[in-house]
Amino acid sequence: MTTNLQVADPLPSVGLRATDGYLLNLRSFVSKQPVLLLFFGAPTLSGGAARRKGTAAIDALVKGHDRLREA
Repeated sequence: MTTNLQVADPLPSVGLRATDGYLLNLRSFVSKQPVLLLFFGAPTLSGGAARRKGTAAIDALVKGHDRLREA
């Protein structure tokens, strides 16, 4: 199933499994708190440039965590 979304479209009801196994429904976050969703597979790859790029993205988010929380 494919859903085409545009900026300002209502968030669809989508369930995702978190890394701790908990099932999250994206609609449960609406109007409660800001949410950053990051989807990527590179760090799970066996190696090479894709893995380095994914790892660099994670490192950048970790370094900017305090600024993201303030925003």
